Amino acid sequence: MREAEQALVRLDLAADMVPSLDWFIYAFVRKEAVISSQIEGTQASLVDLLAFEAEEGPAPNADVEEVTNYHDALAYARDQLASKQGLPISMRLLNEAHKRLMRGVRGSNKQPGDVRRSQNWIGGSRPGKATYVPPPPDTMTAADRSGAGVLGSSAARRIYRALIVPGLASSGPGMADERPTARCAD
Repeated sequence: MREAEQALVRLDLAADMVPSLDWFIYAFVRKEAVISSQIEGTQASLVDLLAFEAEEGPAPNADVEEVTNYHDALAYARDQLASKQGLPISMRLLNEAHKRLMRGVRGSNKQPGDVRRSQNWIGGSRPGKATYVPPPPDTMTAADRSGAGVLGSSAARRIYRALIVPGLASSGPGMADERPTARCAD
């Protein structure tokens, strides 16, 4: 408990040094978009993204476009969750975010915004030899249906997110790599 209190004190001190919370959030969200996109193999840097956004750089290359899409998908999901008329945390929300994430980039022809229909796995040549086999796609849509309508409290939303998002990270929307969509939702 003492360590947590000390961490909060340090955070409070650091917050006092930030001249603009909006600028801090702006930079933080973009840095997260760059780092998450780099996990997927993009080569864009934060400088590349900021130069493009400032219209000082050339038209975006495919890597900058992927990072921009990541930011757009995150902004869309956050706006939906913040709006009273917006979508709740659900497969529909994640599928809509996935459409934005995959718009015009590699993998955009592989069912963006649709739930994966085939089983995938990580490592090994088949599921029996795989390092990790995520939940089958049909269990994700079933879990989504069972969670619909019960997300009234923030605790329920956090529990739902903890149970659904990890599965989406490995078996979620589309045939293209969907891990960024799951990170957007987390």
